[in-house]
Amino acid sequence: MKETKRRASTLDQFAMHWLLQELDGDDMDVFLKGLPSYIHSQTVTSMNKLIKGLAAVGFLWRITEHFTTCVVSPELSEDARMSRALACADSLQMISENAVSLPTTSETSAVFPGDGLEGSDIETIMKHFVPFCGSPNQTVALRASCVMGLAIQGSLASLERSDPQDTVVRTFPRYLLPLYRIIRSWKTSDVSRWSYISIVPTPTIHPLPSDQEMWSDLLYDAPLINLAVLANAVLSLSNAQRVHLYMPWKTSEALLKAFDVVQVRASPMTQSRFRRVHSRVRSSVKHDDGGKDMALLLDTLDIVARGLRLSEVFACVPSTRLPRNQVDMLFGQDQLRDHNLLEAFVAHLPRYIASTPPDISRALMERIVIEDQLWEKLHVNLSKCFVSTIPFSEKTRIVKTFHDLLDELFVILEGSPNIDWHAPEFDLLIGHLSRYDKEVARGMLVDRSLAFREDLFTSQYCHASLAQFAVLESRGEPLTMYSIGSLIRIFVDLEAGEEEEVKFWGSQQSQGVRAEKMVVSLPQWPLSNFYRLGMLSFDMIQDETGESVSEDVKKTWKLLEKIIDSTLLSMGGASPRSCAATAASGRGREHLLPLLEMIDRVDALPRSAPDEHSTGQSRGRRGTGSLGTGRPA
Repeated sequence: MKETKRRASTLDQFAMHWLLQELDGDDMDVFLKGLPSYIHSQTVTSMNKLIKGLAAVGFLWRITEHFTTCVVSPELSEDARMSRALACADSLQMISENAVSLPTTSETSAVFPGDGLEGSDIETIMKHFVPFCGSPNQTVALRASCVMGLAIQGSLASLERSDPQDTVVRTFPRYLLPLYRIIRSWKTSDVSRWSYISIVPTPTIHPLPSDQEMWSDLLYDAPLINLAVLANAVLSLSNAQRVHLYMPWKTSEALLKAFDVVQVRASPMTQSRFRRVHSRVRSSVKHDDGGKDMALLLDTLDIVARGLRLSEVFACVPSTRLPRNQVDMLFGQDQLRDHNLLEAFVAHLPRYIASTPPDISRALMERIVIEDQLWEKLHVNLSKCFVSTIPFSEKTRIVKTFHDLLDELFVILEGSPNIDWHAPEFDLLIGHLSRYDKEVARGMLVDRSLAFREDLFTSQYCHASLAQFAVLESRGEPLTMYSIGSLIRIFVDLEAGEEEEVKFWGSQQSQGVRAEKMVVSLPQWPLSNFYRLGMLSFDMIQDETGESVSEDVKKTWKLLEKIIDSTLLSMGGASPRSCAATAASGRGREHLLPLLEMIDRVDALPRSAPDEHSTGQSRGRRGTGSLGTGRPA
């Protein structure tokens, strides 16, 4: 029986040996595509011996030969060429992953020294393709560069599922030294000196860096530097003559699969080299060098740059391990258009802001808003609230995530000269909230906390907008059409004028009417916002049932403090203490003390007499939740 089992365990090995001798090019394509499913199937009697058998019969060399046809064969279409190259890379990745997972035995150690893929294999592949990379035929050279990039990614596959926290403290295995030397040579060389020829052969570095440093080069730097080297090759070769860039573009997309949150930890040297290549590709597209395909390559590099910025937030928690589908979104076209990823991003944002110097976190969020078009991505999310097939609970979740994000943005971007709160893209988001309130939430049982968040958002927006108006006024800059529209929205929502004025500006009758009279009362509006927010806080405290004040109420207090401490508050009209006149007794009296103290601070400020154009004080209604829809006058 033992002999029978022993012979059975070798059947897969002999079957592979026989099969590989018979396969031609097209059959090899079919074989490679089916191999991953087969090797993980229950029909395999011994994965250990199967992997060993594949290596013994020269499987990796067959992959190299098949890779070569992707470079030199004139018969292959571009689609077939790319499909074959990806199949070869996937097979190399599969062998690498499974070789690493095999237990170390006397049988495997001879074939897989260092518990993994044989150390000379990646060097063998690289040496084989170096002559092609130096070919005078730029098309052949470019294809060879793509194959090299895919081969390196396949060799890195065994590290993709490893936990960096655990890996960096392990002994660095010998079989990864050739790959380390390749990555290190690119990392430490200037972009102008990059070439595939310069890295092979490379003598062993003596003395070797620490194990942790070598792990860091492979785990953090390798995917980013591999993509940058490919993009640099595309730039160099496509400038010589007009070449087809379909394969480089598809290869760059394939290389994104190796990216993860940890790439944000790549060394400053590597990140600098990536930014330099990225900038050169952008310049090439700007000057229309390389045509449409070069623009597609730029799209891929843009995705990586945006993904790295988002990863800064995720990486503030060292143990963060996003699900693979979210990582694919992070380094994919959709990114924060995907609500699950947006929700995860928002959950990490407070920790990032708290642990990062304000100037750094503000600069990052400005880039995410402006360069990465955050408002457009939020527009996609909020638009889902109007899809009838999406459950109301999911729509509520989307709106809550929006408010959670804006809570943080209003704080970190306060006073930023680069963020335009009157931009039409942000105006569209406000329109979505107003529509949600009127069409989706009406008649539904809405969580009390969410209703509060909608009211708080109104005051947050008013405070940010009024601060921006003050800056424009101090510079002597005229108000834009969008600014006038924002003013009308704030005027109506704060009820900053008499009842008939508010009713007029909130109606269609105000279309085409000039807004100078309304703008005259602008200095009084911060007080109206303070009054409105004070009433919101007062109502919330009156509804509190616990002994402690909720986080929602504390948010209103923080904003009230900001309104007081800003230079915006211009006094006029009645004492603001009237907004809490009933707070001296009754439930929640002790919780109202901070509010009363802030009102007293406002009361003590120097008071300017209202002019003849000054409107009455806000009547302090809590509002409808979302901001109304203002229109330019």
